[in-house]
Amino acid sequence: MTAPVVVYGASGYTGKLIVWHLALAGIPFIAAGRSKARLEEQMAKVPELAGADYAIAEVEHDRASLATLFQGAKIVYNVTGPFMQLGEPVVQAALDAGCHYLDTTGETDWMAFCRDHYGALFAEKGCCWRPRRPTCGRPAILPPKSPSKRRASTPSTFSISRIQARAWHRPSRSCGCVPSRSISLSITKC
Repeated sequence: MTAPVVVYGASGYTGKLIVWHLALAGIPFIAAGRSKARLEEQMAKVPELAGADYAIAEVEHDRASLATLFQGAKIVYNVTGPFMQLGEPVVQAALDAGCHYLDTTGETDWMAFCRDHYGALFAEKGCCWRPRRPTCGRPAILPPKSPSKRRASTPSTFSISRIQARAWHRPSRSCGCVPSRSISLSITKC
């Protein structure tokens, strides 16, 4: 199965939150990780996935295997960390496959490393590289909030939106490696 979104590391807590929101939005996805048995066990614990359009994929954590899995996807959402130790093959594979890349890092060394080594390469391919997507309750991929807009939306378009900081939490300054505006993507294009 190919799907517009691959969630790599889907069996963890954050991965399950992301797939839950994808399912609610009606966006097909692949829940990927190193162990098919663990993925099946953890996806079974998310009742919102009943009837959702998704597949489970076991994959080795190397550039070639990940690039093969990512072929045909538009977005790779990496939730495997520590990113400085495990992230580079995922970024390289997303770049090889021509996918937009999101992750949930808070590791400043990782963000600087990727900005310096991969930022321009993603830009050349016309793909977005967005590390450090906040996961405090809402993933970056969300359906529209209003019910009337939700009815009008389809699984073929969605937004990668900036998470707005709550009143009691001051937003951090941009590290300069990601755009500060929201990005609207069509899953039929990269």
